[in-house]
Amino acid sequence: MKILKWILLLLLLNILVIGIVQANENSSLNESITWTDLGIGINNPGEIKDWTYYGIKTPNEASLWINALKPLRGVSYAGVARLWRQNGFTANETKEWIQCGIKRVEEVNHWQNAGIKKARDLKKWNEIGIVKPWQYESWKKYVNSPDEAKKWIDSGFSLEDVGIEVLKGHLSPNEVYIAREKEEKQESRKEKIESNLYTAGTTVNGTDTMQDREVNGNIPVELASDYRSLSGEGDGYQLFLLFYFIIMIITIFKGYGENRTVIIFRDYNDLGLTFLIPTAFILIFYLFMMFGGNPSWGAGLAFIVSMSLFVILIKNTYEDNNKVILPTILSIMTKVPLGIIWIFSFITLLNPSGKTAAQRRKNRGTALVIGVLITPIIGMLVVEKEGSLFNPRDWIKGKRIGSIRKHL
Repeated sequence: MKILKWILLLLLLNILVIGIVQANENSSLNESITWTDLGIGINNPGEIKDWTYYGIKTPNEASLWINALKPLRGVSYAGVARLWRQNGFTANETKEWIQCGIKRVEEVNHWQNAGIKKARDLKKWNEIGIVKPWQYESWKKYVNSPDEAKKWIDSGFSLEDVGIEVLKGHLSPNEVYIAREKEEKQESRKEKIESNLYTAGTTVNGTDTMQDREVNGNIPVELASDYRSLSGEGDGYQLFLLFYFIIMIITIFKGYGENRTVIIFRDYNDLGLTFLIPTAFILIFYLFMMFGGNPSWGAGLAFIVSMSLFVILIKNTYEDNNKVILPTILSIMTKVPLGIIWIFSFITLLNPSGKTAAQRRKNRGTALVIGVLITPIIGMLVVEKEGSLFNPRDWIKGKRIGSIRKHL
């Protein structure tokens, strides 16, 4: 029994010694850093009060904040620590945000309002180039994580491309590639069908036409039905397009000549205002993007400016057509599309789209043909060949260009 008592006593003494050692270690750790070690209060004892007044009572806690705020050079550590602390951030959380390039609490609030609550989440987005809250807000409309966004970016898709593809129902680059491959196969199939139809519709004895042979059953029924399904015959859009073009053609005839009943372009100023509507939208949007602005905001501003110009155009057109509604509607339905087509043809001529050089040449050629055909039509619809703000005749004044100026 005595041996057992001695063993229990030794165990108790051992536990007591360990507790005393740990307490001393913790005490020495807490007191291992002093205000002097941090360079605080050496020349100005009031510096210590700055820290304690802001709620940071010990040198150890101040040391954590100084370590977190080191990347922010030229600032008052005590004052900046107070701001972060008052907004509910610990020294470690502050350090994580600052490591992501965030220098002010307001920036954190912007990110948190956008939807990113933790610095570690922001770090993942920063790694793929998303460094502004509006960029994250734009991307989160289409993706659920930075990993998904990275897949799109690595595949060469811009934010605008992703938006278009997601609206089509494609949620990943792989789905886009599959859809494109399917479209290419369908296009190839359509070309093959059209080729077969052409072959089947050529004259045999100089009398049979394609329609005759289809009626007589010489063209396979499946081939004809496939062609109709691929060409989209019977769609409501086709009827709308046909109806709109008929209205434009009729309006152009009504707006030409001495006996015109519809005023389409009063003068060159009116023509310039029509051109300015699409031009202003494109210019404002791309300039906003060029300077790093939010695309949504740029599009919104461009839309407001273009709509304001459109309202002015409607007012002027209404007055030009003696304040009669029907000619005004016909004029607007004609002049605005003509202006948009001409501006986009001009832009395509300068900077054609297309993945290959052949496609770009084709698009530039198409734009040139459209411009050449539509320009004289627009010119003959201008009633008064004058204008103080927009006047092509003044641009070529003094130039040796033959009799062109007389027809403007």
